Amino acid sequence: MREGKAMKEGEKVMTESSENKKSPPKGIAGWLIIPAIGLVLGPIKGATIFFIGINITKSAMPELMSDFRFWIIMIIDVVMIIAGISVAVFFFKKRRFAVRAIIGFMIASIVANFVQVILNISLFKEVDVEIIKPVIHACIFGAIWIPYFIRSVRVKNTFTE
Repeated sequence: MREGKAMKEGEKVMTESSENKKSPPKGIAGWLIIPAIGLVLGPIKGATIFFIGINITKSAMPELMSDFRFWIIMIIDVVMIIAGISVAVFFFKKRRFAVRAIIGFMIASIVANFVQVILNISLFKEVDVEIIKPVIHACIFGAIWIPYFIRSVRVKNTFTE
């Protein structure tokens, strides 16, 4: 009878010690929530701004509708919206490729915003701080999140498929 009781106590001790062990961070939680929110809201925001921009341009500056630079800017917007949706799918399916896709998307965002600034300056012949803000935002975002996606233990443990 004592052996049975000792065995049960031993099992209890083993269970308690294994419960006290902390598992490594995994899953879309912690700091990884912030880019997850951005991947959901980014395409929505991008599509909304795209359609508002087309409508405002049609009514306020219809002459721009025939300028190829305007359409290059719009094509860049559409490509970035589609890329954002694609990256979000990889991200939420926790694919291993998602990490490279997110980093590539951040770099593409910096380049796309920079090209759009140049095209806007050539269209309107002026430099406004508001035009440059998206490039600055993309650079800051990339400077924070690219190293996070490269070094994070949570990222390594989450994107494994």
